[in-house]
Amino acid sequence: MPMAMRRSTSWGIATLLTAAGLAAGCSGGGSAKAGSTGNQGTVATGGPASSAPAPTTSTSTAPPPLSVDDFKKRLVDINGVLAPDFTAVGKAKGGKDISAALDKLADDANSQLQQIPDNPPRNVASASGELSDALKDLGSAASDEKGDAGSKVCAGGSAAAALSRSDGAGKVRTAAQHLAAADPAYADVLTFLPAPIQDQKRQLASGTVLRKGSGPGKLTIHTADEDAVVTLTRVGSKTPVASVYVRASSTTDLHNVPGATLEAYISYGTDWDNTAKAFTRDCAFSKADSTFDFSDSDWELTLYKVANGNLTEIPVDPNNAPPP
Repeated sequence: MPMAMRRSTSWGIATLLTAAGLAAGCSGGGSAKAGSTGNQGTVATGGPASSAPAPTTSTSTAPPPLSVDDFKKRLVDINGVLAPDFTAVGKAKGGKDISAALDKLADDANSQLQQIPDNPPRNVASASGELSDALKDLGSAASDEKGDAGSKVCAGGSAAAALSRSDGAGKVRTAAQHLAAADPAYADVLTFLPAPIQDQKRQLASGTVLRKGSGPGKLTIHTADEDAVVTLTRVGSKTPVASVYVRASSTTDLHNVPGATLEAYISYGTDWDNTAKAFTRDCAFSKADSTFDFSDSDWELTLYKVANGNLTEIPVDPNNAPPP
């Protein structure tokens, strides 16, 4: 039967293979035992064995950790660069100055990353890594705040306060605390950032005259939901002749207005810095699109929309607004 023939053929192949294995074993000098595989026989009678090349290894020596004094010197250098930068932000006047001061602080925070070594003292390795990340975040916070310069933050003090409350500033203070906890040698080294500074909300009394004019005219001012300063100038001039502070939702009269044709500039905001003579936050500047002739008339200025109103406020670049 075909099935029997297949069985016989299979048995014959197995026999031949076994016989071949035995023959190879015999030719190996009789050392191979019956039943050993052909591979074993081949090894017994083969030529000289080839040896694989020995593996090669390379070693590199990591630099030793910095000493406490060397690492502290680097921290002192970082503080020495960033402390004047933060002070400059606080002293900046106007949007352009604030933006430039924030830009410099961001650049310097990123450049100081090279001062943080890969081999700090072992007990501050974690805190050193924290400081590196914190400086990156501080630089990002300063860069982001540049977009608010001149509007949301419009004086150096408010810019410095906002930066002091940023996540990046918080992480720098935390890293400094962890460094000091790991080794008192690093205490009071990274001091360029103060504790978080809270916003102020300083106001003058409504009707406070900032610049007294001389003349027969009177301007009555009505405000909406923001404090405002109204400044009068001669047409085409940025030199103020009279100005007054008016609180939100109130009415005040400005007397002694010069008897001439004048333009009216309005600044809005929060937190009046009486030294800088400016709002420090949420600032906006505008100009009335009409002139006012005070030679024979008094005028009323309503700083919100009214029915049948005859005046429009035109936005003004903060750098082109007159001082109050």
